[in-house]
Amino acid sequence: MGYFNKMISIVIIGKNEAKNLTTLYSSLSKIKIDKELLYVDSASEDDSVVISKNYCDKVIEIKKSQQLCASAGRYLGTLEASYEWILYLDGDMELEDGFIAYLNQEAYKSEEINVCGFIGYYTYIYSDGIKSSNTLIQEKNKLVSHFGGAVLLNKEAVLKAGNWNPSVVANEEIDLYSRLQYLGLKVYGLDMDMVKHIAKKISNLHTLLTLLYPLNQRYFGFGQALKSQYIHKTLLTFIRLHPYPFIFWGLIGVGLIYSSLFILFFLFCIYISFTKKPHYLIIYFTDLFRGISGIASYKEYSPKFEIRYKL
Repeated sequence: MGYFNKMISIVIIGKNEAKNLTTLYSSLSKIKIDKELLYVDSASEDDSVVISKNYCDKVIEIKKSQQLCASAGRYLGTLEASYEWILYLDGDMELEDGFIAYLNQEAYKSEEINVCGFIGYYTYIYSDGIKSSNTLIQEKNKLVSHFGGAVLLNKEAVLKAGNWNPSVVANEEIDLYSRLQYLGLKVYGLDMDMVKHIAKKISNLHTLLTLLYPLNQRYFGFGQALKSQYIHKTLLTFIRLHPYPFIFWGLIGVGLIYSSLFILFFLFCIYISFTKKPHYLIIYFTDLFRGISGIASYKEYSPKFEIRYKL
């Protein structure tokens, strides 16, 4: 699994990304090794499919559904990918020249056989023109604790871990990575820029509201990821890798039973405020409600689709 095969599949997911796709495809044209492009469309109402047919070997059109989500696109793209390694991207991304140069190496051999994937730095470009680099706060040249929508993964490893779960509408990266780590597999962080990602600027108030109230499906993602972990029998691994929400509520429970121990909860809050950021306390507080709601809303989803081929 450590050997980097020269042939890769590039799986792109998107919905109504016609305005961004040409920029993405232009960056992908700089990849000189053998590659196949697959675009997985989530019921777009613009020209995303028409544009992609001119660039991609396969265009997979998912039928409209209330459960449509990013993980459904990556799930189907993985099944349809032909090659050993898959580069997952979103339609509103642009691949950076540094990562393109990395891919254009004739071969790559990992020093650690448990490495199943690679990521680089993300640069978010917001609608107000502000740029934010290394958004995932990735450490340099180390195994990473998380990854986002842009990631290079070994197909065999993804399938062995159960593939992306199309029934998880958000937190799908955490869900998959926990299952990969359960198998002893890790993703490595490269010290290089990977993608530029076009993003909408979201106010702090709107972010808070999405944590408190189900304004969209993403509200249910944490609980659905928990249910997915339970189904795959990897829940203990998930808790070990992401313990803070469970510690948060565990300390509240202990404090309610033994009021003298409530000091432990306050010390934990101070620790999180200094080592992470204070807003994580709001996330952990709402995790219980979002978790229960997500578990209750979990439904098995098998996306229906059609495949189109390059014009």
